Formats: sequence, C-alpha cells, structure tokens
Amino acid sequence: MERVCDICGVRLSTHTITLIKNGVKKTLNLCDIDYPKYKGNTFRSPMESFFSQDPFGSFFDSEYTQYSNPRYSESQNESESIDISQYFSDGTKNLMQLAAQKAVEMNRREVDTEHLLLALITNDIVQEILKNFKIEVKDIEGYLITNSPKGETELQELSSISISPRIKNVLQNSFQISRELGHSYVGPEHLLIALTQESDGIAGDLLQKYGLTPESIRQKTVRVVGKGAQDGKYIQKSNTPKLDKYSRDLTKLANEGKLDPVIGRFDEIETTIEILSRRTKNNPVLIG
Repeated sequence: MERVCDICGVRLSTHTITLIKNGVKKTLNLCDIDYPKYKGNTFRSPMESFFSQDPFGSFFDSEYTQYSNPRYSESQNESESIDISQYFSDGTKNLMQLAAQKAVEMNRREVDTEHLLLALITNDIVQEILKNFKIEVKDIEGYLITNSPKGETELQELSSISISPRIKNVLQNSFQISRELGHSYVGPEHLLIALTQESDGIAGDLLQKYGLTPESIRQKTVRVVGKGAQDGKYIQKSNTPKLDKYSRDLTKLANEGKLDPVIGRFDEIETTIEILSRRTKNNPVLIG
C-alpha cells in the first residue's frame, strides 16, 4: 500500500527516516519535496553532532577534540594537534550516543563516566574482556543503575547535554592508548582502559573495586583483538566452522537485511514453507 507524506499529506512518500526527540524515536514518511528539509537535520542525539554536521553545532569544544603530541612540542614552538574524532570507530560513535541516552534517562545534563560504562558493557569486545576477568556484566549494570546520581527535573531537550571533564580526559587518553597498542582506531576497548585511569568517577572507582588496572585490561585487549589491529572487530568463534565454510546462514542474512527481496513468487514461497514445515520427509534440499 502506497503511503503519503506525513508532512504535506498529499504527495506520495519516497523516503523513510527515523528521528530522535526527547529520547523518543519517531519514524516519518517523506516525499521528495520535504525529505531535504529533514535529511541530516533535526532531533539528533547530542553526541551525533560531534560526528556529523548538525544545526546545534559541535557537541564538543574544539580544544577537547584535539590531542597534543608532547614529543613534538619538545622540538617545536607549537604542539602538534590531532583531531581524535576522525579515529573513532563506528562502534565508538554509537556507544557515545548511547552514553548520552543513558544520561538523559537519568535526567542528567552531563554525560559522565558511569553513563559511558553503561554503554560500553553492551559492546561485544568489552563483554569478552570482562568475561576474561570472570566479571558479570549484569552486576556492573545493576551497581551503576542503583548508585548513579539521578536528576530531579526531566530533561526537555537533548541538545542541552554536555560532557564532564572526566569524559574529556577519557576521550583524550583513549587515543593515546590506541596509539600505544598500535591500533589505527579508537575503539570501545580503549575507552574501557581509559576509564580505569580516570579514578575520579563512579565508573573508575567501580572497575578498581573489581581489581581491574589499565595494564591488566591492556593485556586482555591484546588477547581479544590483537596488537596492531586495524578495525577492532571481535569475531566470536563459531560452533559450526565446517558448515559456515560451505554454506550461508540465511537466517542471519535475513536479520541483517542482506537478502534480496522476493517479488511475485507467492506460490513458490508458500510451497517452500509447506516443505520445510512438514513432519515427515523433513530433510529437504533447496536447489536453485
């Protein structure tokens, strides 16, 4: 069924976008005329403005997105500045936005270390590192939710959120850590290491209570993602390596939206479903 534009209510919808306002996602169907007005524009997460153009301007002050190389400054009058945001992996950017959302949920106007840690423990790499220490993610989550300070007034605008000085230190330190490990990106694992260095905060204090140190997490990071890794992707070992080698997981591809749509094959699809669902002769082979 064809849909009309949610803005003009007349022209046919040709684009679908998802906006975020006050922490609530909203889907809009837009026509070609109204689409440019909303593309890359309003209702974004405050953290997203750090990584792309946004009407609210840069979320971070420029001085906090620059990393000064002290070695360079020793031999030159001026220090070398590097825009560290360009090294953030997509996963890191998404987690920073999630941290901002956690702050909103707690009615806090500043993204602090506890919000960042709540976001980090949803990441596969961080979970694998913590697993090596036999630390349960649920325990960390429960402690942070219980002990993190909550604001009394509900936030009305996401754009009013800022970041704490502790988070600024974490971001800068994470870049240095990634360089020392020979990584070409700043990933969640580097943020986790930097959090343990930032003892003046709920997250750093909690990690230290678990006995985690920057050096111990570095060792586990090298074990999980390797030293000199390029993209920081953690690939979990498969239980069916031979099957993975000679076949494709159609269920996984479908969940990821990577299968081509099937149009005009209703009878064939119905027949296939009947074959796959029958109780007898239940080992069919689909060819073609």
